[in-house]
Amino acid sequence: MIIPDYKFSLKEIPVEKESKIYIVGDFPPRLINILEEKTGSEFKVIKFPQKGYHILTSFLTLFKNPSFKDSDIILLFPPFLSILRKTPLEEWKKGMDAILYLFKKAGKVILLSPFPSLPELQNFIPYVNILEKIASLRNVEFVNLYSLYTHIENWKRFFMINNNIYSVFPDKEGVKILAEEILKKLK
Repeated sequence: MIIPDYKFSLKEIPVEKESKIYIVGDFPPRLINILEEKTGSEFKVIKFPQKGYHILTSFLTLFKNPSFKDSDIILLFPPFLSILRKTPLEEWKKGMDAILYLFKKAGKVILLSPFPSLPELQNFIPYVNILEKIASLRNVEFVNLYSLYTHIENWKRFFMINNNIYSVFPDKEGVKILAEEILKKLK
C-alpha cells in the first residue's frame, strides 16, 4: 500500500454544540457520555469490526463509510484487535497511516495511543511508538495513553477487574482521566 505524502495543519477548532465530532476506533463506551456532558456537543461513533485481525479491515470499514468526511474533529483510537493479534509492526504502521490519511479533510484530528495492557505491558510499547512517529510526521496532535496512565501511582487499579484479571479499557475513574486529557486537546 502506498500512501501519498500528506500533513495536517494544526488548527484550533472550537468545540460548539453544532460541531461534527467523531470518535473512531476502540475506546471505553463511558467516554462518550462524559465528553458530551462536558462539551454540550454530540459525538458520533465509528467502531472497528471485531472480526478479522488485519489492520486493513479497519481501513476498509472507514473507506466504505463517508459520513465522517465533513467532520470538524476526529478522535482516533487504534483498532485494539489488530494489536492484540500482533499485526507485524511495519504492516500496522502502514495501515494506521492509511487510516489517518482518510481523515485529511477533517478540521482537526487527535490520535490516541493504545492503552497500557496488562499483564504483558511491553507488547504494546512498539505500537505506541509507531503512532507517536506517525503523529509527528503527519503533524497530528497525539495523546500517549500509555504514558498518561503508567505515570500515575498505582495505575493498574484503573484496569483491574479482579485479582490479576485486567480489562483492556480503564474503569470509570480511569475514563475520567482520559476524558480530561481529551478535553485539554479540544480547547
